[in-house]
Amino acid sequence: MYHCISRVVDQRFVLGDEEKTVFRNWMQEYENFCGVRVLTYCLLSNHFHLLIEVPPRAATPLPAAEVLRRLDHLTGTAITAATAREQVDRLTASGGPSAAEAYLDQFRRRMGDLSIFLKLLKQRFTQWYNRRNQRQGTLWEGRFKSVLVEGHGKAVLAIAAYIDLNPVRAGLVADPGAFRWSGYGEVVAENAAAIEKLRALYGLATRLEDVPLALALRGYRDALVGRRHQPEAQNTSRHQPPNAPQNRPPMPVKNQAALEALRSKKELPLDQFLRCRNRYFSDGAAVGSQEYLEALFHQRRDRFGPRRLDGARRIRGLTPALYSFRDLRLRVFG
Repeated sequence: MYHCISRVVDQRFVLGDEEKTVFRNWMQEYENFCGVRVLTYCLLSNHFHLLIEVPPRAATPLPAAEVLRRLDHLTGTAITAATAREQVDRLTASGGPSAAEAYLDQFRRRMGDLSIFLKLLKQRFTQWYNRRNQRQGTLWEGRFKSVLVEGHGKAVLAIAAYIDLNPVRAGLVADPGAFRWSGYGEVVAENAAAIEKLRALYGLATRLEDVPLALALRGYRDALVGRRHQPEAQNTSRHQPPNAPQNRPPMPVKNQAALEALRSKKELPLDQFLRCRNRYFSDGAAVGSQEYLEALFHQRRDRFGPRRLDGARRIRGLTPALYSFRDLRLRVFG
């Protein structure tokens, strides 16, 4: 599981509603083609956040039928599923199955890989944007940033909620469900695929199989706005957030308040911590439980200096405890 971030060059505000729509459509196309899963996302005017689940490498190559099925998800590309099927038939007739398999390998190499997924998505969007605006050159600032996230437990819930709260921290909306360019915004709009992803995400966070939808909706809402701000009789079968003024989510915690809590060695509950922009979730290298970070440390011991004896560093100011690889002390919030 990865939290991925990419910014527009010079942090220009170029992603309007039309650009976000195009980006989201292609994100979903390449998600299906590459076989990764975007559990939640947030598209802002000059950058995006994605929480991406990457499956383990298959022991055997994908069958030809599955490769062609995934090609069906792509639109407007030079090679379509139809042309690929024709080429497979020609190669099978002239060179045998091995020639057809070699041809399909070019598509298999683009599947199940985080870097290739983001490369395909960003390149295609850049080409469209440049043509539309008569410009040349790169649109994105560098490659992308990524933080490894423990795939089970409270870390995945925290990172997902942090992503969906981006528009609240930016002051764009008071309630994360009111922002249409996010995973939670799609849940509120009753998008079936987004609702199923939220249920899967909450199942990963709670380590429950086949988690009930009502439980997932309530639990994720608690992570976003805090349980103490929920009305007691809220109907969890609905996806819309409460509209009454007394039920509005709390305003973002000011960075100064978070810094004061750190100086006094106090800790913030998760929903308050997530309303502060923090570097642990973007620069911490990996986020998860202490056990997860220690296991990662020993797996990748050669990447650390000899004087470092362990891997887990507790994220300061947060309760319940989460850990990262980096013990950040400067510009933690803001």
